[in-house]
Amino acid sequence: MTVKQSRRSVLKVVISSVCSSLLLPGCGTGESKPENAARQIREQLRHHGVAAHLGRLEVEANPKLKSMTPMQLTADVLSSIDLDINAINDAQIDSISERISTRIRQDFTDEAVTTVDGWLLSVTEAKACALVFLDITQSSG
Repeated sequence: MTVKQSRRSVLKVVISSVCSSLLLPGCGTGESKPENAARQIREQLRHHGVAAHLGRLEVEANPKLKSMTPMQLTADVLSSIDLDINAINDAQIDSISERISTRIRQDFTDEAVTTVDGWLLSVTEAKACALVFLDITQSSG
């Protein structure tokens, strides 16, 4: 069976594959830098189903989070790792994983933790879970 594809769709796949192999953040995805940063934050969590569940509980328990959009929460998390969502560059996006890990360890050292459904989370982890939940809620609603 032959499948017809436009040149544009083939080029998108090829360019996206090349960019992915070069590990260029957001390349070929059409993401803005803030969207790419949000994705980098969400990708720190390995189990998105559990993260979404914990995020929902965190949002329900925290009125401030309940009123935030995913981009506002992304800006808040980025601010906690000394990044500005309005001035973020590719090198900083590449550093998000390391910065988040460092921030989480510091949260535990500083006892900046919260218990959500029996899980002891750093406040940064709880916000990342909330981001997963808000992102799912926004994209489905």
